[in-house]
Amino acid sequence: LVFLLTSASLLSHQLYGYMESEPLTLQLFIGTADDRLLRPHAFYQVHRITGKTVSTASHEVMQSNTKILEIPLLPENNMRAIIDCAGILKLRNSDIELRKGETDIGRKNTRVRLVFRVHINQPNGRTVSLQVASNPIECSQRSAQELPLVEKQSVESYPATGGKMMMLGGLNFLPESKVVFVEKAQDGHHLWETEAKVDKDSMKSTTLAVEIPPYKNQRISSPVQVNFYVCNGKRKRSQYQRFTYVPANGNHQPDLQETNICILTSIISSLSVTVNMPHATSICSPYLPGVFDILSGNS
Repeated sequence: LVFLLTSASLLSHQLYGYMESEPLTLQLFIGTADDRLLRPHAFYQVHRITGKTVSTASHEVMQSNTKILEIPLLPENNMRAIIDCAGILKLRNSDIELRKGETDIGRKNTRVRLVFRVHINQPNGRTVSLQVASNPIECSQRSAQELPLVEKQSVESYPATGGKMMMLGGLNFLPESKVVFVEKAQDGHHLWETEAKVDKDSMKSTTLAVEIPPYKNQRISSPVQVNFYVCNGKRKRSQYQRFTYVPANGNHQPDLQETNICILTSIISSLSVTVNMPHATSICSPYLPGVFDILSGNS
């Protein structure tokens, strides 16, 4: 199966702040979307798309059994590339499950992320690597119909004391739905987790009222970003949603981070996934916020 990013959507990447005249290479691969540290996905790989309607040049390379699509970022194009040359290839479960050390079950591991990476050589000989990963994309139409989906939230930040009711709008909410707030370290380890109180009386399949739980430290002096998700059982979870705890006194000034490296920004206006099969074609539209999470680091 090949999942295509349809031409009806606008998927573009631009590198801001790069002042050199040398072109760079944007690398694209398919990553995991589970609770563990981001890594190449075992059951899905990027697939190079060609044809008259494809405007962006690209070529494939293999690194440690992972297919990578390389796309040029050119100064004459303001370091911007239209991603109309990439699809998502589903590998056969039987081929992957026989690999030594592979423990994921392909039929259940159907969420992926698009991962983009660029390496920038510095005058001091070091290399700055910037990486950006999309929110999870559900590649199984059946799973997309069963999993809870959060499309809206009435509150995005609140004091660490909690207690305010937050309304969630979406799909597939059930009477037994739970809302869990979590905080993770950069390496993926859990730092804090708590279940929020859900108002069962006002629950509908498309709306959910939840009481914002107090943060573990109610005397924070700067904002703390956490996530929450809705679950309908152990394996049926929504995508992570962002939430920010702010100091209770409200006298907060945002931190200003000084940096001399370029910022890789990815913008999506919309994205749909088309499943091409020998005898049928179906379309599923995962919920993807417009701006990707940005991760950067030095290599």
